Amino acid sequence: MSVNKYVFCFLFFIGFFSYGGEVIQGPYKISHDTDVIRVEKSSNEDCPIELIISGAKASYSMDKLCVNGDIPNIRSVFFVRLRDVNHIGTIVSWYNKHQAEDIDQTDYQVTIYKKNKKGVYVIDKEKNNDALFYGTEDGTGDGSYKFNNSSALKKYLMGKYN
Repeated sequence: MSVNKYVFCFLFFIGFFSYGGEVIQGPYKISHDTDVIRVEKSSNEDCPIELIISGAKASYSMDKLCVNGDIPNIRSVFFVRLRDVNHIGTIVSWYNKHQAEDIDQTDYQVTIYKKNKKGVYVIDKEKNNDALFYGTEDGTGDGSYKFNNSSALKKYLMGKYN
């Protein structure tokens, strides 16, 4: 093997691993699907977390989670089948403390994604218009936001959309 081939292999190896994001969670096999989802750290400071879908056909970024006063925290990634369509749900929280305004709370956001006819997961606009998918708990994490776990959320989705 010539020196040029060694250099090419070395640069390819370094490039491959330096551009891949650090996996924070997953990969998780998506129920009723062959694809997997993983949560990766992104190099983008404004949107430091990315949700990546990988499958036999393609790999793509499903969504980016951005800073909202604090760095987003993935509380849960879950799967639910509604009306014979695969859905992925995420529960994300941001800690929010402002002493001057006497704010000490955790803000929550639930996002639901559905698999479209092209086989790509996209934000399900109908379900994400639900005001219940946005909430707050006090700084002690008192559990007052009822969708802070996937069990409660799945039960709600199955009752409302199936």
